[in-house]
Amino acid sequence: MTVYTVRRSMSPKMFGYESTQTYRHAILKKHGIANKFLVTTPFVLEFGYQRLRAMGFEPEDVILLPNVYSDMDTTAFTYTISDFEQTLEVGVKLLQEGPQYKIYKVADGFIDVDTNVDGFVVSILHRNANLEIISSTFCFQGPYYTVYGNEERSFEYYNRDGSIALSGYFQNTEKNPSVIYQLNGEKLTEADLVIRHLEEHGKENDVILNDQLQFHFPRLIAYAEKKRMIYRDVLHYNHYYALETYSNYHTILPHKLLTASPYLNQRLVEEGYDATFVHPVGVTVASHPPVGLSSNKILLSSHFNKGKRVEMAIEAFRQVPELELHIYGGMANEVEQFKKTHSIPENVVLKGFVDTALIPRHTYAAYLSCSISEMYANAMVESLGVGVIPLLSKIDYGHNQVLEKLNYGTGFDTVEELVDVLKKFANWKEDYRREISEKVLEIAQEFSNEEAEGALLNWLKTVGSGDVE
Repeated sequence: MTVYTVRRSMSPKMFGYESTQTYRHAILKKHGIANKFLVTTPFVLEFGYQRLRAMGFEPEDVILLPNVYSDMDTTAFTYTISDFEQTLEVGVKLLQEGPQYKIYKVADGFIDVDTNVDGFVVSILHRNANLEIISSTFCFQGPYYTVYGNEERSFEYYNRDGSIALSGYFQNTEKNPSVIYQLNGEKLTEADLVIRHLEEHGKENDVILNDQLQFHFPRLIAYAEKKRMIYRDVLHYNHYYALETYSNYHTILPHKLLTASPYLNQRLVEEGYDATFVHPVGVTVASHPPVGLSSNKILLSSHFNKGKRVEMAIEAFRQVPELELHIYGGMANEVEQFKKTHSIPENVVLKGFVDTALIPRHTYAAYLSCSISEMYANAMVESLGVGVIPLLSKIDYGHNQVLEKLNYGTGFDTVEELVDVLKKFANWKEDYRREISEKVLEIAQEFSNEEAEGALLNWLKTVGSGDVE
């Protein structure tokens, strides 16, 4: 049996579902079950394989479906500047050059060429006279992938001989973008790419997971049923919050699905769904409270999306200078932009992106989340496992149930309430913090690695996998 996880997109950024997918991969690998990620949209980076590995994936198990139609080796850079210059028209002028770039003046604008440290061409940017992007090309053994600056963001993949291997364009780019491909004159959807791969590699009783429930694939569902494969959508967000909050949210959940919250799962089952909770991540629960429990340091692990309300945390800490907040998350450029647009007090430290496994949670006293919606809340669960005290916004389903079990008044709705919680926390003696931490570790047992592993394997047994003992 092989488990296939369908991902509609891959980006250099990391969100909670990356840690979920790599965690699930580790469990399956431990039990000798193959697990492949099928990415249905373009993902091309100079250090793409290294980036995937840094995100916790094993690159050989990530299949970038549109990329496979080109005959180029995407691990080798062999396209030289002289190769590129042979494609230029007569009269092109070299305007500027540096150790790893050249800028040319061409008839309709400018071309910027970037090379790697070995001198091979990595990217070619074509701009018009107004410096608007006409096209951007990524190179390996030659020009490999070009995306155009038009509204559809059309693109082309090339073979080594320069012929088009696959082309396509994005549709509904403003809302929920999807990709339409063209191969030898035939139009293909993202689902078609998945089906074509499964036709060659899939087998009866293989499992297909549509992770994040970002997009419905009716043709893929029908294909899986026909081939006696097991298909499930995985619900990672708060469906009921979306129904109550967003007027344009009209998602109809499938009858059979996996969910990322035991509390949401209970409600779905009560409403008649065939829903199964499978832990997004599990934790090794510490045997004692963290060494940082007596400190004034609190951690927040998050990206800078509006729903995480990082600004709320910063404003509250501005009013409680005796405590220190360390924010983990955000790529380097995002952190710099955030610093430019926000006044950061001295007691707030932006740590930037750090692999979740490398965050020293045990050196902190508390974990903070101001999210407006959560499900399993991976970062919170990882912090519960080391016994830091959770300071959480009062939301279902990711926070409220933990706050109720803990029952030490560490929840909040507003900045003012968060300030009160922080001031109260700052005055707690170490013995009292230790008492709370020990209860946190008790709660963390329901999120343990043993519970998480068992839930996934039991579900696979339930749906008929003979590969699980």
